[in-house]
Amino acid sequence: MEMRNQGKPISELAAILDMENVRDAVALHDGVVALSLSEVDLIAAWLGVPRAALLRRIFDESDRAS
Repeated sequence: MEMRNQGKPISELAAILDMENVRDAVALHDGVVALSLSEVDLIAAWLGVPRAALLRRIFDESDRAS
């Protein structure tokens, strides 16, 4: 799944989600981390997109991968 982050560093996402390290955020970016809705909201805000649009994109990509 490619979500543009408006040029923001992945370390910023790690800090927003209070992740232990950037590697966890990279795993999240690669789609291998389970998320709570509050984390989805934080990511959507970080990307500047509505939650519904982000979830739709996640599920569309998941369907394509399976």
